[in-house]
Amino acid sequence: MDSLKVRKFLLVDDDPYARTGVASVLQRAEPSAEILQTGIYQEAIELLFSQPIDIAIIDYDLRNGEKNGLDIVRACREKGSGTRLIMLSAETRPELVMECINAGASGYMTKGGQTSALQTAIDTVVADQIYVPRSVLSGNSTVSPASVGRRATVDASSLGLTPRETEALYFLCLGLSNKAIANHMGIEEKTLRQSYVTKIFQVLGVAKRTMAVLEVQRRGITVARPAYAKVGLTGMMSS
Repeated sequence: MDSLKVRKFLLVDDDPYARTGVASVLQRAEPSAEILQTGIYQEAIELLFSQPIDIAIIDYDLRNGEKNGLDIVRACREKGSGTRLIMLSAETRPELVMECINAGASGYMTKGGQTSALQTAIDTVVADQIYVPRSVLSGNSTVSPASVGRRATVDASSLGLTPRETEALYFLCLGLSNKAIANHMGIEEKTLRQSYVTKIFQVLGVAKRTMAVLEVQRRGITVARPAYAKVGLTGMMSS
């Protein structure tokens, strides 16, 4: 991790022992980090929207309410949060992993291996890439494991997208909803969907948002942050 950057983390898990374990690993890896903890959905939402948080590590199964960790991811992306979100779960089903990435998670970790993988996951999402254990995707015929964790090497301008279409791609890679992207860009949601997103899908040769994000990773494409993007909205791709 970048020792010059003091990061703020949020751990969301209804098991206090699990939170303590992850917190201890974080503290050893990054002694100056500020670490917030909660096991409750509503408290997590309040923390995420009351202050800038760099990375949230969220347990998929929150058993103390009707909402789960995926609902937190969806709420963050719907409202335009730029926090990098890493999902933590005992599940290894590729379809669940893809559901989390499609909802806007920047990474996915399996429980039991987080001690050895946690720093790699954090380094990966901080480097503007998606982290998914290769073992999870090895049986997925839709997504190649090679499509994750690859450092960007090609500028998005090479795709032939207009500057505004590139802005839309940036926010799409961040995992924001169409409504949130349209608000950031000052356009109608219908215009974004029918013109911008359609063009992006055509250029990348994909049919879904998840596949667009992973295709950007697979090709090693950098997408510059729009100059007007507010501080903290760093997302998955940076300048």
